[in-house]
Amino acid sequence: IHAEIPKYSPTREAMGYQQWGALEAMLFGLRYIADSVDTDETSMIRNMIEMLPELPEEPNIKYMKLMTLGQYARFLSHHPDLMMDIGASLIFDGLSDSQVARAAAVALKQVAQFCQYSLPLEFFNKWDQSTVESFNLNLRIDEECEVLAAISICILEMVTVLVVCE
Repeated sequence: IHAEIPKYSPTREAMGYQQWGALEAMLFGLRYIADSVDTDETSMIRNMIEMLPELPEEPNIKYMKLMTLGQYARFLSHHPDLMMDIGASLIFDGLSDSQVARAAAVALKQVAQFCQYSLPLEFFNKWDQSTVESFNLNLRIDEECEVLAAISICILEMVTVLVVCE
């Protein structure tokens, strides 16, 4: 995938389906194999996660980036540095975008469930007031439920982390 990135224009207007369709398919393939990836693997999967922010901001690609990140929550639980450096910004930015908020919520739920004991409290500190204010999106009711479920899981995990720390 990393070799394919330069072929794609970063703007939605300049990007046609022929361009982003192949990239979306590659991300789908990576998402499909997530459960079989060894959590101790340190180069290929790390590189794949590190290149996610470099991918175009086209809504279909952004959606698939978030879904892929969520599928790798088990892997990320063993690599909290990746979650802090890359995952948090992708997820919280996605929650403020109505086109991908549902995918961001799914990723957040998966990360909160798999990474509950490995996420440092700083992860939740990245969830600032501007992120919360941006939840006033025009979402369908099922999308709102997905976002609210993710938020509730995170609140539960924050309380768990605080109790364990005491």
